[in-house]
Amino acid sequence: LGSEKTLLSPYVIMAHYEDSKEELEKLGFDFYLMRLSVGIEDVDKIIKSLDHALNLSN
Repeated sequence: LGSEKTLLSPYVIMAHYEDSKEELEKLGFDFYLMRLSVGIEDVDKIIKSLDHALNLSN
């Protein structure tokens, strides 16, 4: 994605925005599939941020 920062992006929306729900199912993609591009930040900070976000989503 061209950044030195860690990014979490909705993969299906970014890469398959023209595909129908049926096409996505044929490809085996879940609508909520996310893409994690890891940057150059401190790994412990990345893990802590991801852990925090996942805890908020429950």
